[in-house]
Amino acid sequence: MFQDEELKVEQPAIAQLIKQGWTYVPGASLAPAASTGEQNNAEREYYRDVVLVQRLETALRRLNPWISEENLGKVMRELTHPNHAALMEYNQAMHEMLINYLSVEQDLGSGRRGQTVKIIDFDNPANNEFLCTN
Repeated sequence: MFQDEELKVEQPAIAQLIKQGWTYVPGASLAPAASTGEQNNAEREYYRDVVLVQRLETALRRLNPWISEENLGKVMRELTHPNHAALMEYNQAMHEMLINYLSVEQDLGSGRRGQTVKIIDFDNPANNEFLCTN
């Protein structure tokens, strides 16, 4: 059954995303080798880790060059460790953060006030990294 799902669903979806300009990275290359547990160039500790933390941090810094280390940490925690009891709440909150952005208090030279943190650059999509994996 898994092979059927892989052939009929997963591979065509990946092929479509690649046609649209996404970068495909095999899932096995993102996690440490199962037999050795070595990190190598692993981007996640376990296969169940769905957020590639280093890529997320790099993107947040690129899209928000003004952000302080403290606020970067807050945003990273909000995105990687949401505090929601149910899956529907989590999905709704994540959707809101992606489209409405986040706000953090930071002084950019004219006093401490709310600053908008972009997670996705909707104005210039080329500033985003589109990656798919399996």
